[in-house]
Amino acid sequence: MLMATAPAAPPIDFAGIRRPRPGVRERLLKLAWLCSGRSPGVDALLTRKLPGLKHLPARNPADCIPDFAATEMVIRRCPVGIWSTPLIDVVVLLKCALGFRSRRILEIGSYLGHTARMLAENTDAETRITTLDEFPGHGAAYRGTPVAQKIDRRIGKVSLEHFQPDEKYDLIFVDADHRFESVVNDTRVAMSLLAENGVLVWHDYQQENHFHGLNGVPEALKIFSRSIPIISLEGTYLAVHSRFPGWETARFADRKMPPAPADPWGNQSLRG
Repeated sequence: MLMATAPAAPPIDFAGIRRPRPGVRERLLKLAWLCSGRSPGVDALLTRKLPGLKHLPARNPADCIPDFAATEMVIRRCPVGIWSTPLIDVVVLLKCALGFRSRRILEIGSYLGHTARMLAENTDAETRITTLDEFPGHGAAYRGTPVAQKIDRRIGKVSLEHFQPDEKYDLIFVDADHRFESVVNDTRVAMSLLAENGVLVWHDYQQENHFHGLNGVPEALKIFSRSIPIISLEGTYLAVHSRFPGWETARFADRKMPPAPADPWGNQSLRG
């Protein structure tokens, strides 16, 4: 049985958010990384010594997304390009769009547009997808295709000036600049645009190379989670805040989940 919904959390004070100051251990590890010549391998090794960077409760997507096992989708072309969202994350995002019956979808940070294309290909004709990206050439994956008519492509920096005052979205996917300050800004914009029963999904909740400083998603979400319930989805780089009735994140964030089976054949966790 699901737990009762937690009391409403205080709104996020975005104006007061600052990047956390690193502790002594983190500063020493960063010094070791610098002495290595900024080696990516050393970065990954030393990052593992800071387990507190990732702190959100991890949950199986099948437990947190409606009709997860029942929804069907078609993958015609896989994402390509170094910045494209990994296919497993796209599949789970599609499951979110279908399970939460999202008709108004916003993608903040679109790059080539493979994610937007697959969202358009796997949703009904009434669904509308808006993409916002600073890169003028974004959307090459769907431009000139039949699904392009479902996608409203907008160009510019992430701000509310690209949206009407009453514009709201059922599902928002934040996947733009991952630096800490940008994640704070993009989340501020997304929260202003999120519908009453909407779902907000962040990408790259992972910290495999902390010291290069280009991924502040885990640090930002750690601060946001003090005000709103957020969970990470096992087997993916996705984190979610849901207000969808009956599937609010607060119901899952505080639940004590059973340990994974010791037998790998019985483990039902998603594998990325």
